[in-house]
Amino acid sequence: MANQIRRLFDEHSVVDFSDIHDVHSIASVLKQYIRELPDGIVDSEATLQFVQAAEAAAGDPNRLCRDYAELIDRLPEPNRKLLKYLTEFLRRVADRDAENKMSPLNLGICFGPNVFRCGDTVQSLKVQSMANKIMSDLIAHYSDVFEPAPQAKLPRMVTVKECSGSGGAGNSPSLRRLSAGSTGGGGGGGHSMTNNNSSHSSSSESARS
Repeated sequence: MANQIRRLFDEHSVVDFSDIHDVHSIASVLKQYIRELPDGIVDSEATLQFVQAAEAAAGDPNRLCRDYAELIDRLPEPNRKLLKYLTEFLRRVADRDAENKMSPLNLGICFGPNVFRCGDTVQSLKVQSMANKIMSDLIAHYSDVFEPAPQAKLPRMVTVKECSGSGGAGNSPSLRRLSAGSTGGGGGGGHSMTNNNSSHSSSSESARS
């Protein structure tokens, strides 16, 4: 059945699955497609970076999701979009794990080896085990990794220095109004004081006369 499905994909750009009910064969074809990509979705170099991030952020889910998101942003755009699309689909499968027994952990074991390339080093088994866990993390924390909530921006505080501007405190509108009011331009405060002093001086001179 898997070969038949592959043949349908080779012959048609869009395949009608309405008459195909063998989900295991469909899943097998999906894994084959990912596995046969020239460099995979996540190449061996990027896989090591994911493993290092997972080890460094162990026990800190917030940092883990943040570091995963940063590494995913570095992937080529087609790889990034495919990984997001695939992970969202697998998350929807995991949402029904009570029925299909495919938890994020089980899906990580099934798809981790196909998504992450681990190379042919002596440590490949350890890397592959970590890659499976990373795939499980991406599925379980899909929203936090791929669709993080935007951070609220705090209002910008204006400092006194910024209010004064390049020309000193006198350039501030508030300070200019205050200065104008104290020197007689603000409705008579300082001007009245000058008139009162003049009247008092005139009265004193008259008394001495």
